[in-house]
Amino acid sequence: MQQVLQLKISKNVYLVKSKHVSIGAAVIIKATAQFIEENPDKRPEAMISFVECSRAIIFK
Repeated sequence: MQQVLQLKISKNVYLVKSKHVSIGAAVIIKATAQFIEENPDKRPEAMISFVECSRAIIFK
């Protein structure tokens, strides 16, 4: 039987463990979901900047 691992990203978002998703990508997805939930009034440019900064830090 195959075990499925789920990571709760935010209130309504779950990431299912997959061999195609790296740990770094999972961290970025989680941080992005939290950023969107905590800052619903931010413009899309702010979100893109946040994701780019996160990628730069994680994949440094």
